[in-house]
Amino acid sequence: MDPDKKDEPKVVKDLTYTDPDNHAYNVIGTRFEIEKRYEIIDPIGSGAYGVVVAAKDTTIEEKEGDESNLVAIKKIVKAFEHRVFSLRTYRELKI
Repeated sequence: MDPDKKDEPKVVKDLTYTDPDNHAYNVIGTRFEIEKRYEIIDPIGSGAYGVVVAAKDTTIEEKEGDESNLVAIKKIVKAFEHRVFSLRTYRELKI
């Protein structure tokens, strides 16, 4: 394992992204472009089909001791590249 990789943050906000309604993050080598209402906190996991992150919905008021404004966002990479990937993506969204 590369010792320099340990010091790299897992979530990096792209400050050069200029869309007024969205912002961009790089998480474990995957780019997320999401609405500004969400702020990515940490990666939850990654696999062959994508990356899942924990995010905070800033439009929901956080109450003390309550985490009801936390959401999970999954970025499915190359979801429609092959028919099998498309079917898996559809099946997951259906659930």
